Amino acid sequence: MSTSAKPLVVLRNRRTRRYGAHRCSELLSRTPDSLGANGANARLLVCGMRTLARMLDATLDHVAIAVRSFAAALPFVVDALGGSFLFAGEQPAQGFRWAQFQLAGGGKLELVTPIDAESFLARFLEDRGEGVHHVTLKVPDLTTAIAHLQSQGVPLTGVSLENPGWKEAFIHPREAHGTLVQLAQSPWSDEDTARHHLADHAGADHRHLTLEDLKAETGYIRREVPGA
Repeated sequence: MSTSAKPLVVLRNRRTRRYGAHRCSELLSRTPDSLGANGANARLLVCGMRTLARMLDATLDHVAIAVRSFAAALPFVVDALGGSFLFAGEQPAQGFRWAQFQLAGGGKLELVTPIDAESFLARFLEDRGEGVHHVTLKVPDLTTAIAHLQSQGVPLTGVSLENPGWKEAFIHPREAHGTLVQLAQSPWSDEDTARHHLADHAGADHRHLTLEDLKAETGYIRREVPGA
C-alpha cells in the first residue's frame, strides 16, 4: 500500500468513528461563520472519509470458472450460453490458459485451465474439481480499495501495483467465505484489451490467442442440440 493511502485509515480511526453518516449534514450546518471555508472543508472531509470508509467503489468484472478442458467448455459457453469471444491468452510461467467471453445481456465469463500439471490451477482442480475459481471486481483506484479493506480488517495477498496496465490484489477464500476475490485496476476498456491482444507479442513472456486458435488447438466441435 502506498503511503498516500495511510491518512485515510488514520483519519477514520481517530476522528470519524465519533460521527455517524446521518450527522454529516448537521455538522456542516453548525459550522460557525467565523471558521470560514476552511472550517466547512474540514468537516466535509471528515464526513466524506466516513462515507468512503463505509463502502468499496467496485463493479463486478467477471466470474472465472476453472475447467479441465477447453474442448468441453467452449461449446457450452459459446453455443449454449451465447458468449461472444473477447480475448484469450496463456501464462506459461504460471502454467495456465484463459479466455473471456461477453454475455449478450451483460457480464463476462472467464474460462481458466491448466497447461502445466504442477500449476496452481491443476492443484485447484484436483482438490476441488471444476467450478468457480475466482470473482474479479474492478476498482478505479486499487490503493484506495486496499486502504478501505484494511480499515475493515480484511487482509490482502498477492498485491501487485507495478504494472500500470493491470494492478491487482486478492482476498483469500478463508477471508471471503470460500471464494477467491480478485481486485483489479486497469485503464483499459475491453475493446482496448482486445486490440492489445491482436498486436504482435513476439518475445513476450506470455502468449495471446484468438478464438480460432482455441478451436484449432482444443479440437472444438460445435455443440449438438438434441432434436434439432
